[in-house]
This record gives sequence, C-alpha cells and structure tokens, in this order.
Amino acid sequence: MSDAFARTFRAIDGDSASRSHLAALVAILVLAAWTVWLFAAHLSIYETSEAARLEVVRAAHPFDAPIAGRVVKATIALDRDVREGDVLIELDAEPQRLALGEAKAKADSIAPTLAATRAELTAEKQALAHFRSQGKASLDEAESRVEEARIAEVLARDELGRVEHLQKTGAVAEIDAVRSKADAERKRATEAALRAQQSKIEREWMTGQSDRGTRIAALQLDAVRLEAELGRIQAQMASLEHAIEQRRIRAPASGRVGEVSQVRPGSWVEEGDRMGTIVAQGELRVVAEFKPASAFGRIRTGQAARVRFDGFPWTEFGETRAQVADVAGEVRDGRARIELNVVTPSERIPMQHGLPGNVEIEVERTTPAELLLRAAGELLHRPGSPLPEPPASRDRHLRITRQ
Repeated sequence: MSDAFARTFRAIDGDSASRSHLAALVAILVLAAWTVWLFAAHLSIYETSEAARLEVVRAAHPFDAPIAGRVVKATIALDRDVREGDVLIELDAEPQRLALGEAKAKADSIAPTLAATRAELTAEKQALAHFRSQGKASLDEAESRVEEARIAEVLARDELGRVEHLQKTGAVAEIDAVRSKADAERKRATEAALRAQQSKIEREWMTGQSDRGTRIAALQLDAVRLEAELGRIQAQMASLEHAIEQRRIRAPASGRVGEVSQVRPGSWVEEGDRMGTIVAQGELRVVAEFKPASAFGRIRTGQAARVRFDGFPWTEFGETRAQVADVAGEVRDGRARIELNVVTPSERIPMQHGLPGNVEIEVERTTPAELLLRAAGELLHRPGSPLPEPPASRDRHLRITRQ
C-alpha cells in the first residue's frame, strides 16, 4: 500500500515538472514575441484637432457697367446659375450697329476693286517680263544683221580697191570698176539702214519698258491706296465691334448670382455702376485648429490626414482622406490654424460648407519601445516632480555631509 502511494506521488511530481517546463517555454516565446514587437513594430502617431470644419473656397466676382447706356435686355436674376461669358445685360448699341453695317458695305465694295487691281498688276508685271525678253531677242537679231552688213561692206571696199588698182594697169575694164564701186556703196547703205533699224528697235524697247513701268507704278499706287482705305475701314469696324461688345455685360466667371442690382429694360446705367456679383464655387478645404504645442514643429505640409465629420459615424460612412496644404505661422486665439486639401471626398456624405468634424494628422511613425521611453520621460518630468540632481552637486553634498 505504501509503495502504491509513493508511485502516485512520483507521477504527480513528474506531471508538475512537465507543466512547469511547458509554461516556462510559452512564457519565453510570448516574451520574445513581445520584445520583437516592442522594437520592430512601427506605429502611427496622430495629432487630433480641437475643432475642424469643411469650407468651400468661394471667389466673389463683381462686375460693373463698362460704359453708360440704356438697358435694352436683362437676363440676370438672383441665385441663377451662369457660365463664364454668358450675356447678362445688354445696353443700347443701335448707332454702333448702323455704323458697322455702313463700314461693312464700304469694305465689300473696295475688296473687289482691290482684287482686280492686284490681278491687273500681276498681268502687267508678267507682260513686262515677256516684253523685255522679246525685245532683247530682237536687239540681238538686229545686231547680228548689222555685223553681217559691216563685214560685207568691208569685203566690198577691199574688192573695189583691188579693181581700181587693176584698172590703172589696164588689166580690168572700166565697167567692172564701176560695178565694184556700186556694189561697195550698196553694201555701205545696207549697213547704215540696218544700224538705223537697230537704233529704232532699241528705242522702241526702252520706250515700251518705260511705259509698262509707269503703268505698273500707277497700279501699285492704286493698290496701296485701296489697301490703306480698306485697312482704315477694317480698323473702324473693329472699333465699332468693340464698342458693341462693351455694351454686352457678360458673366466674369461661372457660378451663381449672389448679388444683383435693380436693372430693367429701359433703365439708364452710368459707367462704373455695380451690376451684380457672381459667386464661383471653389475647391473643398478642411480648416482645423490645433494646440500650438501639437502643431508647430510636428505638422508639416504634405502629411496625410483623415477627417471624421460630426453626425456621420465613420464606422458607417467611412473616413475622408486629406492632405496638409498650409500651416499657419502664428497663433490666433490660442490655436494654430491648419488647412488641408480633400483628397478622396466621401460619396455618402454631403460635402457642404460649414460641416463640422475632427481631423487626425499622422505626424510620425515610431516603435512601441520609443513610445514607452517617451512615456517614462514624461512621467519623470511631470510638473511638481523633483528633477534628478546633477552628479557634481550630489558629490559636493556628500563631501559637505562627511565634513
């Protein structure tokens, strides 16, 4: 019986030792995992705003009457949506329209005349070029004929000289000498006639060029005069069109009419009178207020943030992603102003001007160990807690005590 009890106690002691070893192993693994998490994990540190709200940046675009005039048409109305460039008010421009029509009629009459003058000028220039080419060929031909006659006349004179010499010796009859002399005179006369014809052709060529040049100069002068007249009329037309456009008061921007003056057809407006104001819709922006100690030095442009709006639980409606756009450099009413651009607006939340909420900005990522050390440091340096005494002061105090 005693042996059975002894074996039972030994078995119980063995089981207890195994469970102790297992528990120790589990504790070591948990401690190792916790140590790895403590030094290797990275946690996001967020700074939370004290107040925040959604703002829609609006730009007011007032527009005035550029000139004085009588209103003939007004389509402007309060809270009406308009696009940039829409005509809202028209002033009387009938005199300018009549003058513009007259100027267009004059321009239409000048344009064909100018086109015909330019065509005629081009034709005259081509004819002059052809005349010069043809006259040069005629002169070359006349010069060749004169040269040929000159050579023939020289040969005839030489022949006459030989015949006269032979006549003196009695070798040639007198009749042959007379014939040679007549032939020489005919060749000389032919040369003189050809030279006269060459001079005539040259004079006609020069006169023809001068006449055609004069005609071209006159056509060029007419073209310049017509172009100047057409340019003046076109400048007058542009001025009248500008005057007519000035009497169309257009929307300076797209948006909604936020202010409108009492203008009706028939009323008179003076130059510079305020006609109304267009309020243009701008981009969404979140304005948050932080404690200065939380903002300055920790919040910087470009940091990611998340926005949760009041009345819309984030577990149901989600969060709105944003990004820091601007950090105020001064404190106002004890708070630092931070502006953020909306990156991904929520489709389920009506993004309206003035919607309140709160902002959490990720300022850094750090390890749990560093957070633990920071918490310990803050605990030791809380207001009212004694500061550690410097080593030099402690040694001096010990020396004084020993003395």
